[in-house]
Amino acid sequence: MVGIQGLLLNIFLILCSISLSFLIVLNQKRGIARIKKKRKFVIFFLAAFTIILCMSFPFSVLPGYVYDLRIIPLLLGMLYGGYLVGGILTGVLFLYRYYLGGDGFFTTIYAYSIIVCIAGIFMSSYKRGTTGKKFLIGLNLSFFAAFLVTVISYVRMSDLGVMFDKDTITFFTMYCLLHVVAMWIAIYIIEMMHENLMLRKEMEQAEKMYVLGELAASIAHEIRNPMTVIRGFIQLLNNQEAEKKNQDYMKLVINELDRAESIIEDYLSYARPQIEKNETIEMGELVKQISNIIEGFAIMENVKINHDIQDALLVKGDSKKLGQALLNILKNGVEAMPGGGTLQIHSYKRDNCVIVDITDTGVGMGREELERLGNPFYSTKDKGTGLGLMVSYRIIETMNGKVQVYSKKGRGTKFSILLPAAQESDVVFQHDIG
Repeated sequence: MVGIQGLLLNIFLILCSISLSFLIVLNQKRGIARIKKKRKFVIFFLAAFTIILCMSFPFSVLPGYVYDLRIIPLLLGMLYGGYLVGGILTGVLFLYRYYLGGDGFFTTIYAYSIIVCIAGIFMSSYKRGTTGKKFLIGLNLSFFAAFLVTVISYVRMSDLGVMFDKDTITFFTMYCLLHVVAMWIAIYIIEMMHENLMLRKEMEQAEKMYVLGELAASIAHEIRNPMTVIRGFIQLLNNQEAEKKNQDYMKLVINELDRAESIIEDYLSYARPQIEKNETIEMGELVKQISNIIEGFAIMENVKINHDIQDALLVKGDSKKLGQALLNILKNGVEAMPGGGTLQIHSYKRDNCVIVDITDTGVGMGREELERLGNPFYSTKDKGTGLGLMVSYRIIETMNGKVQVYSKKGRGTKFSILLPAAQESDVVFQHDIG
């Protein structure tokens, strides 16, 4: 009974730690980018605290031997916190084990050093993996760690002359399975809470963008008419005989009016991005066509464009609007390399998804810049408005797609456009993007 109570307490401590970590995140009012800066500290603190509590309240089934679930918070801390957090957590575990005293301190160092090294090998794959892959890695690591502790316990008990009976074997079997079940529950809760957090963020962003879209449409319609009239009269004045200086001024005014008109067009595209056509598009051909359009600009900027495009990449949507989105993202990639570089375009199909990766070797972006990317009037360029990228995001969203951005300061940026694949039996239409 004592063993069951200690076991349930260990599980309760782990679940409380996970819930508390997300409660801290949800109560932050400074934005996601600032939260992420504190993320590793929160993971370390809660994982270390849980390890200490699990070791302080072990459960005992075999006479003279105590066990706990310290492996679970240690592995979770490493997998979600990184190498540094994992190393410090291991140090905390060793120090507290030394403080508790008793036999088995050096055995703990030996066993958990192996566990930490094996977990470190899979850490990068875990972070980049899908939810299914995370389950696979996490469950295998927890089983391996529990099995290793079981083997070492068997060796120690054999050295002390303790005979294994049916109950002992049953206990160790349940001990390994228990770690797998506890890890499954922990990963499921973490991933579910993370998904809810991202969904909440997307809903907040969608609400802001909806309000902005309505405002943009109303303002654009009110401003466009008087601007058109002003431009017409200035052109009439410019055709009359006038001093050269006045003509230069009028050209500047017309240029600025045209720029304002372009911004209004972007606003209207964002406010009403409905897909006018639902044709089947050969994505590879569209990507080649848009890259040919941007090639002249790239040459002037000393940027080389490389292609790696698969055949038969079919998507459904409006080729003109999708071309506009691709053109905006490609142009941003070229402009992100002021000193020249390489723009790599990789188009391929994975599962039921057509993916276009656009990777530059430019200046890159930090975490806060990535968080604000796609917001109106935010741009990493000196004279940018951010509207082009905002419109591109909206167009791709209306085609049931999404954009993922990966970047590191000084190491370039990768835009991944993901769109649902169309059936190969559909007829392919391709229109000019003029």
